[in-house]
Amino acid sequence: MTAELPEVPERPALAELPELPEAIRAVVASVPGVTAVYPAQPAPVAALSDAMSTLGLRSPAEPIVVGAADDGIEIAVTIGVTDDASAAATCRAVYDAVAAHLAGSASGPAARIRVLVASVG
Repeated sequence: MTAELPEVPERPALAELPELPEAIRAVVASVPGVTAVYPAQPAPVAALSDAMSTLGLRSPAEPIVVGAADDGIEIAVTIGVTDDASAAATCRAVYDAVAAHLAGSASGPAARIRVLVASVG
């Protein structure tokens, strides 16, 4: 006896979702307590990317990193938080907002969402 596996809906490739990083940036920026959305790359990579962008060698870095994983997409966000908001609560609110946005989008839910606080104040 052979059991049939349920159909798994196909997810579009990241190249088919060029508006996704900007849409996520807007979602993140709208979360109460968020003061800024920074490039979610290590500082040396961001500095090199900025220098190459200034020289016209590449496009400016996106503040949201969207990557592909075997089990879905991965999102990396780096934010600034106001000094009167809890950094932990703001990170949780950003995570929840991004997860809710993705659940209702063509990309489907994310495999991982990483939120990092780069500055408070």
